Amino acid sequence: MAVMLLALIIVVSTQAMLQSNRQAAAMRTLTAARGIIQRNIDTALTVAWDSTVEPAILTLTAPGGGVYDDDEPPADTDGLVQISVMEDGATVLLRGTLTRIVTAVPNPEDADVRKVTFRLDYPLPSPSYSVEMTTERAIDD
Repeated sequence: MAVMLLALIIVVSTQAMLQSNRQAAAMRTLTAARGIIQRNIDTALTVAWDSTVEPAILTLTAPGGGVYDDDEPPADTDGLVQISVMEDGATVLLRGTLTRIVTAVPNPEDADVRKVTFRLDYPLPSPSYSVEMTTERAIDD
């Protein structure tokens, strides 16, 4: 009886540790995804924008937005951003699709104000996840 109880405790403990490890990995990935979104929101808020220069990150998009590949140089054109990379810096563990949505915000002063949304969709074994942040930005002039 004691051996069966000990075996049951070991099985349950092992399952709990595995579930805890899966949850920790999902949270690390979520933190990395939020960092990518926040980096793009910060860029949209701090880039110079006046009547002579409209930065690409603030260019109006269709209502559904479009894929935005912001990987650091050397930039690739696969339409995916790197979320998780091994310590060697060369092995990519997880990629996701970053979507940029920029729409005009109507206002009584008819000022050029834009709503900027970034959404990052990425697959984990089950289910798929999505992180989204939105901000508004007015022209510097």
